[in-house]
Amino acid sequence: MQKSKEPQISACFVISGNGFNTDECTRAIGREPTEIGHPKEGERPEINDTEWIIDTGKLKLYSVDEVVSSLMEDVWPHRERIETFLKQTALKGSFCCFVTIFEERPLYELSEETMRKMAALGCDFSMDIYDYSEMLALLDFGLEIQKADAALAALHNKAIGYDAGALPVIIVNVT
Repeated sequence: MQKSKEPQISACFVISGNGFNTDECTRAIGREPTEIGHPKEGERPEINDTEWIIDTGKLKLYSVDEVVSSLMEDVWPHRERIETFLKQTALKGSFCCFVTIFEERPLYELSEETMRKMAALGCDFSMDIYDYSEMLALLDFGLEIQKADAALAALHNKAIGYDAGALPVIIVNVT
């Protein structure tokens, strides 16, 4: 099984709030979102907002700043309209980054320019890290054990003259 060593990083700019009109947000900012998030029944109320989102998609890169700054290049031309809309509506603007680690880790830093632009927009920043490296290493180890077990079983079957094409034989040891 070929697995990716590179981390996957995605970033998004989110305007969020309680039940706002996302079409008005789109008109005010002058750009279509990549997705819209709506509240889900039964979710925690403090995180259950309507969301207007610009997302980079998942990228195989080694730098958090490279992904976030590419998102900023998409958002920054709309900054004045975003600032105005956020002030008029009292909604929240946020940048979020999601890092998925399979084996190798990225560089976790943001450039001064990226942070300055986030601050100028009055936005916060959050990062979620999903590290699967240890779990995948254990799974690989488990697969190696299964292969070794299968090889030992094949040797055992050969030693006792078991033919895999014949009817199955059940050997029971009673001690």
